[in-house]
Amino acid sequence: MRRSSCRPPLPDPLPVGAREFLLVLVFLAGCGPAVTGHHKGEPLATLSGQLRLAEGVSVNSDVHLSIAWYPDLNPTNATLPRDITTEEVSFSGRFPQDFRFRLYAPPTAAARAPVLDEQGQQRSEFAIGQLIAWEDTDGDGALTRVDRILGASSGAGAFDFFANNRRDVIAWVRREDDLGLAGMHRGYNRLRFEGPFAPPTLVTDDTVVPLTLSGDPRLALLLCPEAYASSDVEFACGVRVWSTPGVSGSLSLQEDGRTDAFVAVTADGAVLETATLRLNGVEVPFDPNSQAHVLFETTPSTVRIGRNELVVSAPGYEPTTLEVTVPPRFEVTAPRAGTQLTAGSDALVEWTAPAGATQFSVSLNIDAPEFPSVSDFVGVPRATLRVPDAVGPAQLSVVAFDRLGLGRAAVAGLSTRTIALDVVR
Repeated sequence: MRRSSCRPPLPDPLPVGAREFLLVLVFLAGCGPAVTGHHKGEPLATLSGQLRLAEGVSVNSDVHLSIAWYPDLNPTNATLPRDITTEEVSFSGRFPQDFRFRLYAPPTAAARAPVLDEQGQQRSEFAIGQLIAWEDTDGDGALTRVDRILGASSGAGAFDFFANNRRDVIAWVRREDDLGLAGMHRGYNRLRFEGPFAPPTLVTDDTVVPLTLSGDPRLALLLCPEAYASSDVEFACGVRVWSTPGVSGSLSLQEDGRTDAFVAVTADGAVLETATLRLNGVEVPFDPNSQAHVLFETTPSTVRIGRNELVVSAPGYEPTTLEVTVPPRFEVTAPRAGTQLTAGSDALVEWTAPAGATQFSVSLNIDAPEFPSVSDFVGVPRATLRVPDAVGPAQLSVVAFDRLGLGRAAVAGLSTRTIALDVVR
């Protein structure tokens, strides 16, 4: 890899005065990118951006650019990069500096993750990458864990998922619908995330990626195997893994119209009793008996039907802002309350789809000596349950979730409907 320098070697012989003229141009440019001389053809995609130096940060050697490829950047599936693509351009001198990162081929097979159909069979594949700026500490020309990572377009990746920073990633898909985002095309696409739970937006290829060289020590986690060993790891490679505490619980609309909040804040496997939780601007008290922040309301007030904002503050961590949607009341349309189901038969369960719900849990519990039950998770407002081979009064419950738990911040909005049935022979 050829590196940039403020006084690059110039070919000889040169016409009189040409050598001095070229050196003046290089000096006036304040140094910049150096490129290799061979031609690879037309790039499939080009990322345009600007390297910016954070205040107080020094760069000791040339800055290199790479894309680290992951199955995704969700903390539930956090993994080390599957592959790394490095551009044959490096930067030095004064910042800010504009850059272009060119991709001449699809991600390697190692970089791609499968897209599965409803039967669990692979139907396509995709790859998610983020841009990384780094110094080649060991001088081997490859990005490894011993190198100094200066900046990344998606921060510390999965370990920054719940922060509210903007993230820029590049996605490669074999089919337009592989990631379920309208407007994508086959090949490379540019995505921007504005928050941890908001869906990404598709941005144009000429949108500038601002890549700040912050030198944040947490960026070392991107290539730190210990950080990926467990979702509960708090320290790895000499730095704190998570910038935010663990947050779990729910905001619920109950069958009778009551609402409640139950949220636990944890770190290092212990409850953080000193954490503060504000729901829609109202502080939710900590209950020592429940070891969680708890609120019960006869009618919706602090807990809202629809969108809620949850802000968690804890000593030693960055504040965490979560958006939680409580689905409104809905109705079970089949079977009707009081219906008699036949033991051992298939029962079709249907319900109206409440706004904001993405997942549903449906369960049937029979009041019999052996307490038989059956349940299922689905993404549509219908399910078929196999009725247990028992008889007696039964309860059919459907719970609508805005989302299922997501790793470090598993707060769900939910709404419940329950009807009484009978199971007979």
